[in-house]
Amino acid sequence: MVKMPNKCVIDTNVPLTANEATDTDGIINLDFLNCVINCVEVIENIKQQGGLILDAGDEIFTEYRHKLNLSGQPGVGDVL
Repeated sequence: MVKMPNKCVIDTNVPLTANEATDTDGIINLDFLNCVINCVEVIENIKQQGGLILDAGDEIFTEYRHKLNLSGQPGVGDVL
């Protein structure tokens, strides 16, 4: 399990990489697969413990909206 701080800001690449977990059959690089698994664990920890910080100027949230599906599907990263 990934140890998480009480509050954190995560780069958009974390949920984007976690979204790769929807189809791991196509991932042949073991290092990348481990990265995907770690990103999923980070997101699961944030969901359970809370603590995701969004900026007051909406720069991070705007980037999330452009890169992730706000419906929460289909990937783990879209849940944020």
